[in-house]
Amino acid sequence: MKKAILMTMLAATLSACGGGGGDSGNGGLSSGGNSSPGNNQATTPASNASGIWKGVSDLNRTIWGVVLANGDYWVLYSRSGISALLDGFITGNLKYNGSNFSSSGLDYNMYSGILSVGVNGSFTANQLTVTSSYANGDKSTTSAPSLPGSGQAASLSAIAGNLAGNSYVPRSGMDGIIVNVANNGQISGQSTISGSGCRFNGTITPDAKLNLYTVSLTFLNNNCALGAGTSVNGAAMLDTQTGRLLGAATTGQSGQGIMFDLHK
Repeated sequence: MKKAILMTMLAATLSACGGGGGDSGNGGLSSGGNSSPGNNQATTPASNASGIWKGVSDLNRTIWGVVLANGDYWVLYSRSGISALLDGFITGNLKYNGSNFSSSGLDYNMYSGILSVGVNGSFTANQLTVTSSYANGDKSTTSAPSLPGSGQAASLSAIAGNLAGNSYVPRSGMDGIIVNVANNGQISGQSTISGSGCRFNGTITPDAKLNLYTVSLTFLNNNCALGAGTSVNGAAMLDTQTGRLLGAATTGQSGQGIMFDLHK
C-alpha cells in the first residue's frame, strides 16, 4: 500500500476523534486538559473564534486547532494517551450567531476514513467550548484555551530550514518525511521510512495577525499515497509549547486528506 506524505499546516479546537477500528471511537475534544488561558490573551471581547487552541479531550487526546478569520477551521487530534501520534483531523467552516457557532464538518480519521460530524459551541477571547456529534449518537464536549503566542504574527524564520517528522493519510498509513522550508516559503520534501520515493513541493505562507500558516502542496509522482499531480490546501500551526509544526490539508470538500507533524 502506498504510504503517505505530507507537509505543513494546521488547525482549531473543535471536536476530535474518529470512528471504529484500532484506538479510535467517535469522541470529541472533551473537557479537561489545559484549562487556563494562554499568557498572551486579549482582555476585550472576541468578534469571532479565530486563533489557535490547544487542549486535552475526555478521551485523553491532545487537540490542536486553528480557526481562520473566515470561519474555516482545522483541528488535529492525537491517539488517546499518546500525543506524539496523530489519529485524525476535522475541518469545516463555522457559522456564527453572536458568540455561538455551528458547523457541519468532516472528520478524517486514520482508521475509519471520512466521517460527518456536527460541531456546536461558543467562544470568548480566551476559550472555546465545543460539542461534537456523530451519526451513531456519539457526542463529546470540551473547553480549550488559546495557545500561548497565538495572537502574534507568524514568521517564516521560525520554521525555515530542514524539518523531519511524520505524515499521515487516513486509511492509508503513516510515513516518515523530511522537508525543507526556504526563507521565501517554498517547500520541498520526500518520504523516508517506506522507501516509496514520494516527493512533493509547495508553499507555506505566514498569517499577518495570528501565529499560523496557510499551506499548498503538490505531490510529484505515483509513489505518493495521493497520486502524482494531486494538490492539497490547508493550514498549519507552530505549537509554541513543544516546537512542533502541525498541519492538515485536503483536495477539497469530501476529498482526500493528509496531516503532518514536523520538528527541527
